[in-house]
Amino acid sequence: MFSKRPMLLDSITSCTLLSLVLIGSAQQPSPTASPTKHVPIAMAVQAPPGYYPPGYAHFRQRCQEVADKSAANLPMDSGDYAYAAACTERGAFFSPVKLLPKPTPIALAPSPIATPGPDGHVPMPWDLPKDPPKGTPFEKDPQYWANLRTMCQAIADKAYAHQPVDIEGIKECGGAVAAIREVSHPTASQPTASQASSPLPTVTPT
Repeated sequence: MFSKRPMLLDSITSCTLLSLVLIGSAQQPSPTASPTKHVPIAMAVQAPPGYYPPGYAHFRQRCQEVADKSAANLPMDSGDYAYAAACTERGAFFSPVKLLPKPTPIALAPSPIATPGPDGHVPMPWDLPKDPPKGTPFEKDPQYWANLRTMCQAIADKAYAHQPVDIEGIKECGGAVAAIREVSHPTASQPTASQASSPLPTVTPT
């Protein structure tokens, strides 16, 4: 009687352990029970001839990830959008995927085009009034000022007609504008002798 008891206990223990193993196996799904589902993509699993297999495998994996994220409407980062564009360019997808939104184009106002006026001339790009500006050297020589304006107007008309222009004449027209601005907006006056010799104010510490 005593000799059979250990065998009975061993049998019970073995059955219990076997039951626990079977229950545990049933609770843990096998790797092939629920395979991961991917969105089909138009890329072969094996690298085509001429492709570097590791590089092709990585590229295909990223294309697959982008297709899965896009189909599930999951957030995508800048790297995903980069691969989305590259994979789309190479025809890797059967269905379109999310691409980086294109920025809204900024509408720019068209630049005004100078056209001839009633007098047949286009506006000059230089601000040269009809009469010599007062306070300038041109005030003493009205005839020179008239000839200068005529020359500058001829340069503007030739430029509008796509004809060669005199570079030195352009410089002279620009120099006249600079001379007028110098008179209209004089530079800061230099300190007088008394100002230059006066001591600087002493800063009192607070």
